[in-house]
Formats: sequence, structure tokens, C-alpha cells
Amino acid sequence: MKYFILLCLSLVIISCEKYDEDILPIVGVYEANVVGVDGPFSVSISVDYGNNIWIDAPWDGDTWSVIKARVRDEYEYEKKIRIGNQEIDDGVRIDGEGFFFDYTIQLDYTIEIGNERRDFTLIGTKL
Repeated sequence: MKYFILLCLSLVIISCEKYDEDILPIVGVYEANVVGVDGPFSVSISVDYGNNIWIDAPWDGDTWSVIKARVRDEYEYEKKIRIGNQEIDDGVRIDGEGFFFDYTIQLDYTIEIGNERRDFTLIGTKL
């Protein structure tokens, strides 16, 4: 009985993964542009926990911030990315979505500064 409990406990510990291996192809450095803004620049994407990723980019083409995003449809070849509404600076919020397909990423998002809303698109190719 003692060994059975030890075996069960071992299996539980082994089966707990910090990273979802299906989102690891997204992780890396991208050469990217914000449409209508000078570029290119490097965008870094790292994995956080489970299906969550961190994206470091100049979201308005000038101001760099690290945001958290969630990967959906992680088992599909085309993975959906959701940027939940979050604050990237004092009084500045971002919200959007996008996709990863064939080592290319596109993120469509809105930045709100007070009552002003501006839409952006970031496109990048993995290096």
C-alpha cells in the first residue's frame, strides 16, 4: 500500500507540466512591424505558464511594454492569440487578438489613452 501511494504521488508530480508544449513553437524572437509605423524591430515572445505567453514589443511603434496573452487552439496548426484588456502604462490600456501560423504572427489590437482609441496591427516573422 505504501508503494502504491508513492507511485500515485510520483505520477501526479511527473504529469504536471509548467509549459504547454503545444505553444512552444510560438516562443522566440520575431522581426516585426507595426503597420503604418517605422520598423522593423525585434519582438520577443516567451512562455509564462500553461497557455500564457509574454510579448515584449513597441505596441504603438514607440513605447515598449511587456504584455500577457493567452494562446487558444494550441493543438491546431493555426493558433489563436488573445490579448486580454490590461494596462501597459498609466492610463493606457491594450486589448486585442491575433494568430500564429507558419512562423508568422499577426496581432490586431486597440490602445486606449483616456477617451482616445487607436487600432494597430503588428506583423512579424520568426527569425
